[in-house]
Amino acid sequence: LCGTNANETVYWQAEIIGKQLDATDPDGNPITFGNAVATPPFNSGVMALSTDGLFDLTGIGCNDVGTRTITFDVDDGCDVTTCDFDVTVYQNAPVCSNPANETINWLEPLDVTLNATDDGCQGMLTWSMVSGPGGIVGNTYSFMPVCGDVGAIYTVEVQVSDGLLTDQCTFDIEVINPAPTITCPDNIDVAILGDLITKTATATDLYMDPLTFTLVSFTKIDGDGGPIPHNMPLV
Repeated sequence: LCGTNANETVYWQAEIIGKQLDATDPDGNPITFGNAVATPPFNSGVMALSTDGLFDLTGIGCNDVGTRTITFDVDDGCDVTTCDFDVTVYQNAPVCSNPANETINWLEPLDVTLNATDDGCQGMLTWSMVSGPGGIVGNTYSFMPVCGDVGAIYTVEVQVSDGLLTDQCTFDIEVINPAPTITCPDNIDVAILGDLITKTATATDLYMDPLTFTLVSFTKIDGDGGPIPHNMPLV
């Protein structure tokens, strides 16, 4: 009779050594084990089964990933019984490294190199977009924000695949509009009553946006050095 032969799960770079297969004979006759067969066959793995029921599986390769049913015969010298158990060979999924969050100006191209680790099973790693703006070529994510993206915070999700298993990672992109840079005019040390004083403030903007100027405050200093509130037109 077939005993309890537990299924096995083994990593593709590991092996099974000395698994004791279980069977009994109701009459107490000695039994022998043999004729172990995998369905479907292993591509790289090599099975061995001793007559006393010790099962080995060595030489497992990446091309053996999957589940197989192992059948074996038990012979008590009179009758032959076929028993079975399953062996599942697995690989590890690639592990994606989350890129750092980014803050960029609009019209500033962003390129991010994507990284992942893998156990080398299956093919080379490939990348694809899951959600968010931009696109991927090879393992480089690229995005060119426009003016309409200013103020937005995008969450980008990308996926890495080894041809069988996948992993995802995310990062955020904030798009900003850099502030203009103002150049203030020089101070005036002395002004004569009735003089018309003209000072010009200049400013630059990285993306040549139209600029407007607003007077924030103006303080008149009296003869004793004290401030006197005063309205000053800005043209």
